[in-house]
Parts: sequence; C-alpha cells; structure tokens
Amino acid sequence: MKPYVRTLAVAVMLLVQGLAVSQERLRLDDSGVLSPVSLEDDRFLLAVSEAKKLVTAGNAKAVKAAYDKLKQDYPSLAGDDYDLFVEGEVQFARGKFTPAVRAYDKILNEHRKSPLYEAALDREFQIATAFLEGRKKSVLLVFKLRGYDEGIKMMDKIAERASDTPLALRANIAVAEHYERRKLFNDAHLRWAEIDAEWGSGPIGKDALLAMARNKHAAYNVKPVAERPLYDGSPLVSSRSYYVRFSKVYPEDADRIAVDETLDEIDEQIAFKQYVTAQYYIKADKVGAANLYFDMIVRQWPNTRAAQLARRALAGEIVDENEDEG
Repeated sequence: MKPYVRTLAVAVMLLVQGLAVSQERLRLDDSGVLSPVSLEDDRFLLAVSEAKKLVTAGNAKAVKAAYDKLKQDYPSLAGDDYDLFVEGEVQFARGKFTPAVRAYDKILNEHRKSPLYEAALDREFQIATAFLEGRKKSVLLVFKLRGYDEGIKMMDKIAERASDTPLALRANIAVAEHYERRKLFNDAHLRWAEIDAEWGSGPIGKDALLAMARNKHAAYNVKPVAERPLYDGSPLVSSRSYYVRFSKVYPEDADRIAVDETLDEIDEQIAFKQYVTAQYYIKADKVGAANLYFDMIVRQWPNTRAAQLARRALAGEIVDENEDEG
C-alpha cells in the first residue's frame, strides 16, 4: 500500500474509533509508523519558512543571521541537518548553486526523517528549474556552460525521491516542457509518454495525450519543408493516431483547438510523402510500382492535393514537378 493510502486508512480508523490526537499532527515515518508532530516542530517549520524568504533577496549575511537566530530559539531541533540546510541556503543566496546542491543532497541522503527534508527538496527543484531555463554552471572552475543536463538529472532525482507525489509530476512536466522549448521533440514525446503511463487520468492524461500528438508532429515538421518527404514518416502516423484518440475522448477540447484542421494537414503530408515515393519510381522507370502508390493515395487520401496529382498521373498526364506541394 502506498504511504499516502496508509495514512488515509489509519486516519479513518482513528475517526471511527473516536480517538483524537490533541494539538498534534501525525507524520508517517520511513517504517510506515504514524508518530506525532509537536507544536514546536510546527513553529520551527513556520520560522524556517519565513527565513527562506530572505534568501530571494540574495543577502547571504542576512540569511546566515536569520538562521543563527533560529538555532538559538529552537536549540532542541537544531542538528547536523540544520547546519547543512543553513549552508545550502547561504550558498543559494550567493547564487552558488553547485555547493548549495551538495549541502541539500546530504540532507536528502543522510537525514531522511529531518523536518527540513521537504524544504531541501523544494530548493533543489528551484535550482533544477533555473538550470532548465538556461542558468549556467561552472565547469573545471573556468568555463561556464548552460546547465541543461544538470537540470534534467536533478529533476529525475527529485521525481525518484518524491515518487507518487505532485512534486514528482511537476519535475517530469518541467523536463518535458524543457525538451519542447529546445525543439528536442522526440525526447519531449518520450517524457510525456512516461507521464501518461504514470498519471494518465483526468486533466494530466488529457494534457499528456495532446502533448504526445503535438511533439510527434513537430518532430516531422522540424525538418526543412522541401526535405520532409525524404524522412521517416512514422512520426506523422503516430501523431495522427494520438490526435484521433484525443478527438474521441475529448471532443469539445478537440473542437476548441481545431484538431480536425491539424488532422487534415497531417493527411496532406502523409499523402504527399507517398506521392514523392511514386515519383521516385517513375524516374527509375518502374511505372507499375509508381501506379500502385498513386492508386493507394487516391483511395486512402482522396481529398488531398496529392490525390489530385495522383489521379492525373494515373490518367497518363505528365505532372509538372513545380506543382508538387509539401
């Protein structure tokens, strides 16, 4: 049973039995046991939340002073995990993301029951987002390169650590959208497919299905127009199947974004690709093979421009190549 399901089950059982936990919340630990969270923990976490806001100002000295004050006010909750978090926060405020991540990672790896675990994970998400958006990182202390790869690795690790939570979903979506922005459409499609497999229901499933269709189509369209028919046409077939499925499952949304028009465009592209293949056979003096393609185009895509050209070719008319359209 997943952790959040166990938590819900135990909470329901407590309600049924008429039990109450006075002024306390319950936290599920790594062994699956519910333990009380004290009010001191709550006050401490609220104070940490206020201190975190100072980091955005970028004043490392103010950040250090704020966390030192917290340590004085809550000595029983301070420890190695707290010192690591403060180190990460100070480095974050300085814009030194690499040492900040090292500090946060130690919390995530060595202090999994720390009340600062979620805060450290959230900070790593912020840093990973910055890398995906083009933030540069130092390499060999000399060169600065965009941290795209580092951001992807961090998001994948965050998704692994936060498995079955909204943060894991956000991390995967961030990577998928990053791939799209960089026009790495096949990578984007694969990541959206993973999202669909893991969270493929409700609005997320709808968004993932549309994104898979969009990225497969874009993977074909990214090629130069004149050269597209020379490339593999399977992305068009996949995109079409996704769009057809989207139209059946979400007809109102399909009408709103004009999916039928996109399907018409894809049909034109598929048909024209076959027409170019037929022309290749004509040039190779293999008229019989060419006619098979022309006939297929007329039957399967009768309303396309390629079908018009194919009918003329079957009638024995010599079609000027300048009439071809991609």
